[in-house]
Amino acid sequence: MRRLLAFLLLFLVPATCVLADELTASAVISALRLGATPEAVIAQINNPANTVAQVTPTDLANLKAANVPDALIQALVAKAPAPMPTATPPMPDNPKLADVVRMVKSGLSEPIVLEQLKRSGESFQLTSNDLVYLKYAGVPESVITFLVTNKNLPVATPTPALPPTPTVTPTPTPEPKEVTVEGVVLYKPTFMQKNRSGRLVFKEDEVQWVDAVDPKESFSFHMSGVEKAWFTCRSRPTESFCYQLNLQIVKGARYRFQDLKQETGSNEALKSIETWIKKHFPAVPWGPPDVSS
Repeated sequence: MRRLLAFLLLFLVPATCVLADELTASAVISALRLGATPEAVIAQINNPANTVAQVTPTDLANLKAANVPDALIQALVAKAPAPMPTATPPMPDNPKLADVVRMVKSGLSEPIVLEQLKRSGESFQLTSNDLVYLKYAGVPESVITFLVTNKNLPVATPTPALPPTPTVTPTPTPEPKEVTVEGVVLYKPTFMQKNRSGRLVFKEDEVQWVDAVDPKESFSFHMSGVEKAWFTCRSRPTESFCYQLNLQIVKGARYRFQDLKQETGSNEALKSIETWIKKHFPAVPWGPPDVSS
């Protein structure tokens, strides 16, 4: 009973006290249960005036069962003397620790062993059994501390940067300098003149009428000379159907171009002419359409 009280005083009084004794796993558990903090216990373990009893596998099991923090267990094992040789030496849970023991037993100095561990990039998650194995094998305390505290991360090999993908600017499709609209009828308003079918060819400012039957009936004029453009349309129940484009030349003729497929309800050719003129000759004024019933 007197020995137990001495242990409790050891943990509960400030770390600067001169009381010294051999610390055991049982004393550590009792001190924690009576209110000593893990930090105070670790301070007493690391106090040079105190010694730590050998930590056996049974002690480790009891410490774990009592929920003693891992940091405290590691400090206790690190300070404890190496266990006496037994007929069956302990085996680590982490087989890589055998390489650490091999380096130590080969006679390499502690700085060299520590540097090699840093370069390896290995991260060791030590169990209590691993700590006992290292202590039994005579691994220096500085090496054990490094294995417990250092969390090496594998050195990532930088991925070579790929060259930037060149930005390919699509080559714009050149605007055609000439367009031909088929399916057009040149309307003749007088009784003696016959309507003529053909096509319109737009080439820059020039507009060519190409007669489908008689080349002599072909002619041309310039859009810059057009005074006004407008449509002639027919009323429908839901809309006005435009089938004829009128172009009035300044102080000159008036040309009437009708869509060849107007009787079937199509004015595709007329719309093509309208689109071309409005895009390339926006200055041409458009008048209101003529609407017939």
